[in-house]
Amino acid sequence: MSKLMSGYIRTEEDEYGPGYKQPKMFLQFSKIEDSQGNPKPLKSVLTDDGKRVAVTLEQARKMKALEQTIEKPVDKQKFADTIQYEKGLRAWLKSPVLDML
Repeated sequence: MSKLMSGYIRTEEDEYGPGYKQPKMFLQFSKIEDSQGNPKPLKSVLTDDGKRVAVTLEQARKMKALEQTIEKPVDKQKFADTIQYEKGLRAWLKSPVLDML
């Protein structure tokens, strides 16, 4: 069975997004979740401006949930673009919106 017939084929854009230098934040949030059973679970993400930002498991889950509430693709992309950089990510991690989720 060929790769095309067996299902979806991952592309670089799936991981890095349009013009991103680092993997998409939502992929990095998922890796924080997935690493929780490991001896050294992940506790941070790397932004496109090269900054390492601490993210708790709860924050990672809430940020992913927040993204799911955004309906329009263009708005999802704007949100993803904003949090791909330290300033935007830190602002959202401190946002009272996360406390409502």
